[in-house]
Parts: sequence; C-alpha cells; structure tokens
Amino acid sequence: MLYQILSGVAYLHANSVMHRDLKPQNVLVDRATGHVKLTDFGLARSYLPPHRPNIEKVPALERAMLLTVQGGRTLAARARSP
Repeated sequence: MLYQILSGVAYLHANSVMHRDLKPQNVLVDRATGHVKLTDFGLARSYLPPHRPNIEKVPALERAMLLTVQGGRTLAARARSP
C-alpha cells in the first residue's frame, strides 16, 4: 500500500502538482482489489521546479543574461570570443 501511495505522489510531482493535504483520510483503499487512490485535491497547487526556470516569460535582455549566467560566462567574455 505504501508503494502505491508513494508512486501516486511521484506521479503528481513529475507532473508539477503538489497535493499539500496528504493524510490517511485522503487515501482510499479498495479492499477487494487492494488499489489505493489519492483524493481531496482542494489544496493542490501546480508549480515549476526551481531547477527548470521558465525563461519564456522573461524579457529578451534578461533572458540573455540568465542564459549567460547559466553558461558560466560573462557578457564581456562572450563578446570577445569568436
């Protein structure tokens, strides 16, 4: 049963969803089949993991600076290199 719960939470996190209210009352178990279902997504939130910056909404100059910082080179060094 624990494996099914953790698999469900992993699936949610892989799809950028946090349940935020996981407790025994929000876990349903079908006694006939042993299947587990997570319920009550009233507090759930969508999120972007911090390691994946959403640079699509960043203005062009800031995006160039962000990409430069991520590449480990400064704008001046980038301008000098061919």
